[in-house]
Order: sequence, then C-alpha cells, then structure tokens
Amino acid sequence: MRCLWGAWAYYVVAAICVVLGLQMIGVIHLPFDAFNRLLPSRRPERGGFLGAFVFDVLFGAVASPCSTPILAAIATIAATRGSVAQGTTLLFVYGFGKGVPLMLLGLASGSLSSMRSLSRASGVLMKVGGIALIGVAGYLVWLA
Repeated sequence: MRCLWGAWAYYVVAAICVVLGLQMIGVIHLPFDAFNRLLPSRRPERGGFLGAFVFDVLFGAVASPCSTPILAAIATIAATRGSVAQGTTLLFVYGFGKGVPLMLLGLASGSLSSMRSLSRASGVLMKVGGIALIGVAGYLVWLA
C-alpha cells in the first residue's frame, strides 16, 4: 500500500519512531515533562453529565480519524453482502471490539495503584516497547 504523499511520509514517521524508541530505551532524553507545565494543574470542580458529554465529544473527535476508515470498510462490506444478519454481526463485532477494551480500562483504572508487580516491570516493558518502535521504523523504511 503506497502512501498518497510519497515515500517521504514513511521516512518522517520512521524518524519519529526511532527518536521515541531511543527515548524509551534510555539512549536519549527528551524533556517531555516540560510540557506538563502548560497543562492545568488542578482538577475541575464540576463534572457531571455536561463534563462527561464534553469529554466524550472531544474523545470522539480525536478517535474518529483512526476508526472511521475501518468503520467505513466494514459498513461497505455489510452493505454489499445483502444480508442484514451478516451486516449486523460485522458491525456488532466492530463495536464490541472497540468498546470492551475501553470498558475494561475504566474498570481497571481504580486498581492500578495496587498493581506493584506491573510497576516493577515497567523498566523492562519500556525497553521492549522502545525496541518494538525501532523495529516499526525499520519496517516503514523497508516499505518506502
């Protein structure tokens, strides 16, 4: 699959992956913590339904570019099959696969502080993730 903008887009994304992978391994240090000073430091006093609605609208706007092409492909397949049951099943499985991880994340977020074994392995997991990102960069260069 070729990128619409040419091979240079693969090289740009590969370079970003290499830099972030080296950061995760610990070879270089990028001061990402400096960006936290730009964010508000206290939680909003009100939440409620309006706050949840605004958060979900913003989340949908961010997640939409990632999921819309897949949803469009599934909807196209569902429309061309001619079977309502098969289309319903395809869209249900898509929604299930998109929603269940978010629900599990929400349910598990309260217990993350008690997962000490995961925090002990975070250094190893960070290095494995960095190596994986560098591998993705190599794959992108190979595709270009």
